[in-house]
Amino acid sequence: MSTLPNHSVEANRRPAAPPSVGRQFGSLFCARPRLPAAVASPHCSAIMSRLVLLVSGLTVFTAQVIVQAQLELAIRIDSVPIVSVRGPTGTVTQVQWTDEPQDAIRWFHLGHVELLGGDRSLTDLGWSSSCFRCYRAVGVPSTNMVLIPAGTFQMGGNLNDGGPDELPVHSVYVSSFFMDRSEVSRSLYDEVYQWATNHNYAFERLGLGEAGHHPVQGITWFDAMKWCNARSEKEGRTPAYRIGPLVYRTGSEYPSVDWRNGYRLPTEAEWEKAARGGLRGMRFPFGNTIAHSQANYNSRNDYAYDVSPTVGYHPSCDGWSRACTTPGQYFPDNGYGLYGMAGNVGELCWDFYEADYYTSSPVSDPRGPPWGAYAVIRGGGWYEDASMCRVANRHYRFAWGGDISSGVGFRCVLP
Repeated sequence: MSTLPNHSVEANRRPAAPPSVGRQFGSLFCARPRLPAAVASPHCSAIMSRLVLLVSGLTVFTAQVIVQAQLELAIRIDSVPIVSVRGPTGTVTQVQWTDEPQDAIRWFHLGHVELLGGDRSLTDLGWSSSCFRCYRAVGVPSTNMVLIPAGTFQMGGNLNDGGPDELPVHSVYVSSFFMDRSEVSRSLYDEVYQWATNHNYAFERLGLGEAGHHPVQGITWFDAMKWCNARSEKEGRTPAYRIGPLVYRTGSEYPSVDWRNGYRLPTEAEWEKAARGGLRGMRFPFGNTIAHSQANYNSRNDYAYDVSPTVGYHPSCDGWSRACTTPGQYFPDNGYGLYGMAGNVGELCWDFYEADYYTSSPVSDPRGPPWGAYAVIRGGGWYEDASMCRVANRHYRFAWGGDISSGVGFRCVLP
């Protein structure tokens, strides 16, 4: 990580080095329910035999390890694990859990902890349904961003219900990064926009939005990149996008990217990995079916996986309008703690669109074709059907003509 040290906090009961599960994470801090031997599954026992630390029911674990950020992680188990974090005042951490420590991408969001002095705790209410869970705490820029772990995932439409541009399904390694939990809101966009226009930035559009806590939309691809730079500069970060040696602040030009610094648009691969939320082979961020209780989209009877009991636009919609969005955190988040990765507004990515890109794309951190006419859009919008909301769906719009859409927004990532 270039903007933050990797504050991965772990603990083990004995000084012996644990088995390696990834350079980033080291040893694991795990909790196991008290189960009779006959109940514990072979899968559970086999994995747990490779772990250094097991915490049984009602055991109070007191060993703590202080790492580079002076963060401490501890756990106690009453009926469920309670994970406590301690560290310097002002530090923001994200606590994550996994039940498959051998799989680097399956670290799921438990919650954020903003340290204000003393211990801060999170209770894992979902623990009882699993044979064990391991925990870690990672430093994050703010409570509005989450860490997407490094690792390999299967990219593309593996369920034979998408277009040919989603094929072939292929393995892609994506480095870790931070991502906004929600699409950029209208209020945040306006705040940064006002700062930017007072600091030598110029935009083509003002941006639209039904309310401050709804996603901004109706902006151009180039304006989104300039806005990312303005957000970086406003926070004292090095901007990611440049035109030659200059920070990209004006015009509609295709910039270069400093991948080590600053806010930017996600690549298409980063977006899909994040949207899947650690799930394997699923159609949506939350499973294989979709309904209005999970996403803001236009439900129809065209697809068996669209199981919404209400048909048409989302019930919160009062009919066709300029936009019919929902607030950024209106629906449940996915496994990585991200909101709105299906429906509401489509999301701009960095990549140029190319229909057959998957046939020759790099296997590690792909960043799209070097040139093109169209910018990739992912996620589907409030007016689009269930098929457009699938995590593998690839859409696009013209990049060069100031093209705007009332159903397209964006979210930012940090390295």
